[in-house]
Amino acid sequence: MKIGSLVRFCSEKNGGPVHRVADVAPGGMVELEDMVGHFAPHLFDFADDIGDIPPGALPVRDTLEAYFERAEMQGVIDFHLRIMRTPEGKLDFYIHPQNQNGETGDFTVSGTSVEKIKNNVAAGSSRQ
Repeated sequence: MKIGSLVRFCSEKNGGPVHRVADVAPGGMVELEDMVGHFAPHLFDFADDIGDIPPGALPVRDTLEAYFERAEMQGVIDFHLRIMRTPEGKLDFYIHPQNQNGETGDFTVSGTSVEKIKNNVAAGSSRQ
C-alpha cells in the first residue's frame, strides 16, 4: 500500500466510503486523509472500481495542528481565540491570527479531541 492509494474497509467492499491513504508508517500501519488514527493494512481492499480520483476530490482531514502549521509558515504565532457553548451543550471555538489578516479556524471540542467544523462557522457563533 502506498500514499495516495484509494481504499475501502474490507467490511464495506460493496459500496462503502472510499478513503485516500495519507501515510504509511514504517511498521506498515495506514493513516487515512479523512479519519483519525492508524489502521492495520489487512483491514483494507483497494477501491479499484471507482477509477482515478484526483487529489482534493475526497474530504481531507483538517486538524488544529495543521491549522497551526499553516499559520506558522506565514509567520503567525499569536492568536485570538473565542469559545462558544452550542444549544446542545457542546463547546466550540474559533481561532484567528491576533491583530492581522489570516485564516480563521472553527473547531469543536469533545473530551480531549478537537475537530474542525466543516461549514467554517462555529455552531452558536454570532459571526456571519
